[in-house]
Amino acid sequence: MHIAWLGKKSPFCGNVTYGREVTNALLERGHRVSFLHFAQDKEDEQNSWGDYQEVSIPYLFKSQIYTFHAPRSSRRVLVDTLRDLNPDIVHASLTLSPLDFRLPEICEELGIPLVATFHAPFDHKPRRNLTSGTQHFAYQVYAPCLQKHDRVIVFSTIQQDLLISLGVAPDRIAIIPNGVDSDRYCPNRHRSLARELGVERTFIYQGRISAEKNVENLLRAWKHMDMGDRCRLLLVGDGALRPALESFYGRDQGVIWLGFEAKEQRRIELLQGADVFILPSLVEGCPSPCSKAWPAVQPALPLMLGPTVKCWRAAQVSSSAPTALLPSSRPCCPCCATMGTSLNYWAKKHASGCWSATPSAKISAAWSSSMDS
Repeated sequence: MHIAWLGKKSPFCGNVTYGREVTNALLERGHRVSFLHFAQDKEDEQNSWGDYQEVSIPYLFKSQIYTFHAPRSSRRVLVDTLRDLNPDIVHASLTLSPLDFRLPEICEELGIPLVATFHAPFDHKPRRNLTSGTQHFAYQVYAPCLQKHDRVIVFSTIQQDLLISLGVAPDRIAIIPNGVDSDRYCPNRHRSLARELGVERTFIYQGRISAEKNVENLLRAWKHMDMGDRCRLLLVGDGALRPALESFYGRDQGVIWLGFEAKEQRRIELLQGADVFILPSLVEGCPSPCSKAWPAVQPALPLMLGPTVKCWRAAQVSSSAPTALLPSSRPCCPCCATMGTSLNYWAKKHASGCWSATPSAKISAAWSSSMDS
């Protein structure tokens, strides 16, 4: 099968990881992949993931959150490329740009089935705060467009229920959870960052340093806790807020900024060596950092957000527990051993999919059903 994958290669984010892992798995399964993404000429040419044809679509502005395409040329390049490639199916890894809303019209005109994975983060309590409300609004805006797709892939029943309530037909939605390769993301009890740093315990966050990730409140809570020389907080990632936050929180507060780590093996080693992984995000889709941290580090603590709420409930953790662990103005602290063990057991069951098998196979099945319908 020939798949035209419309995705993202930079700046780094969860959508980038999703596109890389799935397309590589599809190539291994014998599919032909053409990767279309927003880039200027020769941009990201050294960032090759696999043996596929790559097509650049011009843009005006690109960020980790959204891209603004070139209004005069982007649509023309996309249409001409799809017409020349004549793929069996188009798979869009949303959200990307305002051009997302033209995809159903373009694919219908060319007679090509259209499938999308909808990554947009969300909070199961949309009125919790402004950020949650904004993300819920994104679902409201995209729902009419998603209804015009042949299939829409989401990560959880919570997202499915939300889209159905917004008018997307249930038979158009396929639930394919995020997953990781458990052969790569696995525990290594011989590795200890605490021992390397000469402290008692290490806490780690991996991800964007941006407003929706709530890193500033994590740092405030850490500083308020005054952990002294006993603990260290490691931040792995980059983003717009990093320069401002780094000037206020540094080694004097026990905070170590590692920046963006391009090598996956090193990111795995950091997870394996940490004592606690924290994801302080206000809103999420199905957070891949948690899916990677749960098999590799114990315990991994997300807030009460997105599909991770299922893990809290399955572990019989009170709905107030995440707030007690990491409130906006109070200290964060490690959970008790019993809660950590229970949470990780259910979380690992939730994240038990493997990129090299389950998700790619299920995505292929979703394509086949789209082409048959």
